[in-house]
Amino acid sequence: MSEYLTRRELMARSCTAIGVGAVLYGLADSARGEESKLVISELKAASGRPYVIDYGGFTRGTKQYIDRDYLFDYLPEFLKGQTKILTAGNDKHIDENSPCFSFHVNLPVTVYVVYADKMRVLPNWLKQYEDTRWKVTRKDSNASTLKGIFTLFAREFPAGQITLNGNLSKAMGEDPVFRRMNGGTYCMYNVVVAPKTR
Repeated sequence: MSEYLTRRELMARSCTAIGVGAVLYGLADSARGEESKLVISELKAASGRPYVIDYGGFTRGTKQYIDRDYLFDYLPEFLKGQTKILTAGNDKHIDENSPCFSFHVNLPVTVYVVYADKMRVLPNWLKQYEDTRWKVTRKDSNASTLKGIFTLFAREFPAGQITLNGNLSKAMGEDPVFRRMNGGTYCMYNVVVAPKTR
């Protein structure tokens, strides 16, 4: 047997090495992709209501709450397709000083709170968030009926547990109109979670 490889054998071995390398690179790239994929777990609402994680679901025409037929309408382009958490409209009376819900994220994120402009006084905890000045609107099941305008408030969090408090500030709870209507026509907030960009 010759000590030297033929040209054909060299090419075959080179192709095999390239193929193995490509597979290994693909696996490593896939692993990196999995590491950067947002995973939300341990979602718990203080009310016991079944809040829903909707990966990639922050899009026009999708539901806002688990217990209402309101649909998102206008959304800022930079947040379209991000992950939303459907809260319960009936949880709008939870006090600002009480936990409302919590969840765990596997990587650093920016949490956007979609808070109703009609709620004229922000809860104290939301004042720690940045007012982005971006707006979100919604409609009900009748597409011609505008049902609300919301402002996006943003805050960055590291990987780990995140807790958000209740929707209702003390001042709004004491507002004569709010009390007379028992909160009717006023709104609960929603949350959008986006992986933090470097």
